Amino acid sequence: MADTLKMTQPGAEDTILDYPPERLYVHWGATAAIGFHLLFASIILILAYIHHIRNLRDLMTATITQVPIDQLQIMLIDDNKPPPPTNHPLWIKQIIVPKIPPPPPPPPKPKPKPKPQPIRLVPRLVVGSHNLPTPDYPSDAWDQRIQGTVLLQVSFDGSGGVFDVQVINSSGSSILDSSARHYILENWRDVDFAGQVETVPIQYMIPP
Repeated sequence: MADTLKMTQPGAEDTILDYPPERLYVHWGATAAIGFHLLFASIILILAYIHHIRNLRDLMTATITQVPIDQLQIMLIDDNKPPPPTNHPLWIKQIIVPKIPPPPPPPPKPKPKPKPQPIRLVPRLVVGSHNLPTPDYPSDAWDQRIQGTVLLQVSFDGSGGVFDVQVINSSGSSILDSSARHYILENWRDVDFAGQVETVPIQYMIPP
């Protein structure tokens, strides 16, 4: 039978001997499988990148919808209280930060109390005092029973002496007026009235 096979299939032995070994098929099959998986993964990454680029382009070119001003409502919401019920879809929450009042200004420094000024009593001119004696009654007027009151303006100098006497209202008798004027010029002197002008009535009266 072996001889028959050789006769019916000439060259069969040479063909079997020339066929590649089995390990060569395994090597090329593994390489092809790895390459196929790498190609498939690359295609997936490229598609994902293209999808990402499209989404980014859509976001950049998207138009911003502006809410009409009549539909915009601003509410001041207290965090401690729930907001009131409303059907409005848009709310803008504004947080109010309380302003801290500035510190009060420092109180003003108390003004120093003024030193009390010495109280200067205004001297009162009293006719008949030690420095301002009463003019003498003229003897001629006494003998003639002449009476009256003369009003004089007396001017004192810086040392308290009298340098001028003027008759403002006459007594009706020149004897009485002249006697009173000359007496004051010669006898009156008081430093309390230095630099002052005083109006002085001199009364001449004969007792009953």
